Amino acid sequence: MKKLLLAILLAVVGVALYAATKPDTFRYERSVTINASAAKIFPYVNNYKLSQQWSPWEKMDPDMKRSFTGPESGTGAKYAWEGDQNIGSGNMEITESVAPSKVVSRLEFVKPMAAVNTAEFTLEPVEAGGTKVTWSMHGDNTFAGKLVSVFIDCEAMVTEQFEKGLGDLKTLVEAK
Repeated sequence: MKKLLLAILLAVVGVALYAATKPDTFRYERSVTINASAAKIFPYVNNYKLSQQWSPWEKMDPDMKRSFTGPESGTGAKYAWEGDQNIGSGNMEITESVAPSKVVSRLEFVKPMAAVNTAEFTLEPVEAGGTKVTWSMHGDNTFAGKLVSVFIDCEAMVTEQFEKGLGDLKTLVEAK
């Protein structure tokens, strides 16, 4: 029994030490080229109500409770959600809006795990016509976040949703 407890203790210490070696910050991002001008795309990333048309998280829990406060779009626009175990709860606020090239939001997750990160959209014209849209999220990687990343590939989980959302945004904008 003592050997088993010692083995468990060593495993826990080993996992904690391994987690501690993970980076102190993270950045996840994905991009897509959309055959439309930045001005045509910008409203869909600068207005939380319009983002419901393409956001992958909206599809994960269509019954979630949503609230919008502040201006309709741009700096100061706020969005809060409370959903099932798939999306948890939290809130977002646009902290910087530079038409038609950049939107930055403060993203606070409350459940299932508390965290505050930055979400950002950048829109850049491309030579072939159209616009490269990059969706990123970055922030501090707390010890709890590092520990979770030992067991769950958070980057793959987030970027998979970014790819779905960007694909739906592309389809939406190009169809208009």
